[in-house]
Amino acid sequence: MARGDAHLAELIERRHQGEPLQYLEGTAPFGPLELIVDERVLIPRPETEELFERVVGFEQDPELIVDIGTGSGALALALDNHYPLAEVWATDVSQDALAVADLNRERLGLSVNFGYGDLFDAVPMRLRGRIDLMVSNPPYVAAPEVDSLPADVRREPKGALVAGERGTEVIERIGAEAARWLAPWGRLGVEIGETQEDIAGHFVDIDTEVGTDLTGRIRYVLGRSLIGDRAVRAVGAGEVIGVPTDTVYGIAVDPTDENAVGELFRLKARSAQKPIGILLADVQQALDLVELPPYARDLAETHWPGALTLVAPSRNPLPTGVGDPERDTLGVRVPEHLHFQKVLAETGPLAVTSANPSGGHDVVDDVEARTVFGEVVSVYVPGLSAHRAGSTVVDVTDNKPIVLREGPISIG
Repeated sequence: MARGDAHLAELIERRHQGEPLQYLEGTAPFGPLELIVDERVLIPRPETEELFERVVGFEQDPELIVDIGTGSGALALALDNHYPLAEVWATDVSQDALAVADLNRERLGLSVNFGYGDLFDAVPMRLRGRIDLMVSNPPYVAAPEVDSLPADVRREPKGALVAGERGTEVIERIGAEAARWLAPWGRLGVEIGETQEDIAGHFVDIDTEVGTDLTGRIRYVLGRSLIGDRAVRAVGAGEVIGVPTDTVYGIAVDPTDENAVGELFRLKARSAQKPIGILLADVQQALDLVELPPYARDLAETHWPGALTLVAPSRNPLPTGVGDPERDTLGVRVPEHLHFQKVLAETGPLAVTSANPSGGHDVVDDVEARTVFGEVVSVYVPGLSAHRAGSTVVDVTDNKPIVLREGPISIG
C-alpha cells in the first residue's frame, strides 16, 4: 500500500473509532480565526462563536478583557483580534490546554496573556475591579450525562466538559466571584447548558439575562455588574462607600451632605479640624465647586488626572470638615484611576479619605477595607489602590501658585 493510502486508511480508522474530525484535520475555524486543535483541548463550537458575537455587540470599547477557562484560546484570541488596543488575559487549569492556546497565539501573531490556575486564582490580583469584559465557556456537563454524549464528544478532554455531578458547579463558582473582579459597570458573557436557566441567579451583584442560541436553546448568561449603580444610589442616599484610588483604598461620601460627612468623620475617628479633600471626575466638576484662576485651570488641564491637589476658594459653603472653613477653601483633585473616575462621573464629586481609622496603616483594597468597617460601609467598589505617593498640594488662592506640599508633580 502506498504511503499516502496508508495514511488515509489510518485517518479513516481513527474517525471510525470516534476521533473528532477537527482533531484529524488539526484545525478548527472560530469567527475570523483558524485555530490549532488536538486532543488537549475542547473543539470550538458554533455556540461559543455566537457568544463571541454577543459580547462584541455590547457596544463598548473594553480596555481589559479576561477569558476564564480558555482551552484553545478561542474566545480570548478572537476578542484580542477584535479589540487590538485591549489588554487580554486568559486562564486555564490545564497546562496542556494553555500550550495549545500559546501555539495559536504565536501562529496568529496576537498578544493574549495566559495564566495557569483554577478560575480566578490564575488572574493577577492587580486586575481586580478593572475587568471591562469577562467571558467563559466553562465545563457544564453533569457527570451522569457523559455516557449519553456522542462518541466523538466523549473523546474531548473530560475536564473541559464535565463540571461535576450537577453540571453547574463551575458556573456557580464563577457567578459567586465575578462581580469582585469586574469594573463597576463591567460586562460578562458565560456559556451554559440548555437546562441551566436557573443558574443566572447564582451571579451575585450582576444584572443578568439568559440568552438562547440560534436553535432557540438556553445557552448564555449575559450580564452587567451592579456595583456601579449601587455605589451611585448609596451616595445619593447619604451613605458611605468604599473606593479604590490612585493612592490608597478610601471611603467616600457626598461632600454636600452634612450627615454623611459627619458619619465619615465618626468612622475615621478623625478630628474635624483635619479637613478632607474632594476627588472629581474632571475639570468641569472642579469649576462647579471652586474658583480657579486661569493659571490654576491650566495646571489642572495639564496634570489631571494625576497627583496634583489644588487648594482653591470654595464657591459654596460645605459641611464642617470638608475643606478649610477659616479660609473657605477646598482641596480638589482628579485621581489617576480610570474606573474611579467613571464612578465620580455618575456620583459627582466625593469627599474621600483613607479607609482606616485615623493613624492606622493604609488599606490597599476592598477586601481589607471590609475587615475594618464591615457593613457600616454600604458598598465596596472592588479593586486595588495604586498605592502611589501622596499628591503635590498647591495653593491657588492668590495670583500665583504656592506649593504647600512637595510631591510627584513639580510646579515651576
